[in-house]
Amino acid sequence: MSAAQARPTTVELEQLRGALNLGWSMAELRGRLRYGHVEPPGTVDYQFPREEFHALPIGGEHSLVEQQIATRVAAGLLADRFALNQPLPQRNESPPETIKALAIDLEQKLAAAEKDSAPVRPDAFPAGSEVAKAWEAASEAIYYWDEQIQDGLGISAELLAAYQLGRGLAEAFWALDPDLPAPATKPTLESTDSPPHPGSWEFLLGPRRQQMLGACLAMLEGAFAPLTGSAVRGPLTRWCTLVADNQVRDRSEAALVALRGQVHNWRDVLLGSRDPISFAKGFGLKLAFRQALRVAQTLPLETFLLLGGIALMAAAGYALGSDTTRTGTAVAASVLGFFGVTGAGLLARAKAQAAVLGVHLREAFYRDIVEAQATVLPK
Repeated sequence: MSAAQARPTTVELEQLRGALNLGWSMAELRGRLRYGHVEPPGTVDYQFPREEFHALPIGGEHSLVEQQIATRVAAGLLADRFALNQPLPQRNESPPETIKALAIDLEQKLAAAEKDSAPVRPDAFPAGSEVAKAWEAASEAIYYWDEQIQDGLGISAELLAAYQLGRGLAEAFWALDPDLPAPATKPTLESTDSPPHPGSWEFLLGPRRQQMLGACLAMLEGAFAPLTGSAVRGPLTRWCTLVADNQVRDRSEAALVALRGQVHNWRDVLLGSRDPISFAKGFGLKLAFRQALRVAQTLPLETFLLLGGIALMAAAGYALGSDTTRTGTAVAASVLGFFGVTGAGLLARAKAQAAVLGVHLREAFYRDIVEAQATVLPK
């Protein structure tokens, strides 16, 4: 099968993007409900009185409640594409309508609890309080909706992987509770201890999540633009390393702001139309030299053999094509000539080898650059 035949059709690609977007929207919807009236880190509260100006807002100019509503509507429309809006357990209406009713209830109880006081995240209210009960009901409904979606998409390994990849990457920010304490033991792929809290750094950017998200990405990588995998996998690896080395807890606010920027990069590449190669623009000579050195370190044997082969063939081509009085060289040239090896042939082969090496080095170079430039880390 040719590469063109193996690539998904436009309809199939739209289905994959729809599943990715649905997973992302589910994570963001739950996260926005969990934040309530607290401004998520990495955003700017840039609101103005609607009644006074009647201005048309874009992006972050919408209120937090408006952004939560938009995310809920988007999730409902995306789930409709896959006919995954059947009523939840003990409910008669569709999941978006269920979430809408529960979100309104949560909003009302939050407003009453926060009267004349600073906003507090709903999940931070004491257990048994009215806000805590409302948050529990909303998060439970999202849990059952997510279960329904994963069961429905399970008929296609690619669609399920797309949904889980989108949700898992978005959850790195939207499900994170940076106030949770570090687990007693550092999680590893081999550890059999109880997993860390599902809202902790060590869970959302831990080794097992990294492995699962990497597997989902590997399954889908051929469907997207070249270097998409590098723009996702490289930053994910760097963030998981930071968490494993305990380099985020002592600067939590800066880490959250950077993580929000990282999530935006992932969203632009996977859900939008941003070409990953766009991250490779604007780098200087120093960075280019460092990346070229890393490429050579990554492909040491190939680089040595190909460069050495090119040099040897070029030298042989020169010897065959020039007059020489050296006996050894003349004998070697005669033997090579007897077998049909000429200077022009060796030169052509050297050029072909150089072209192959150039392609390999260019791919490796840009892959490394994209991984580095697509990564947003705390300063």
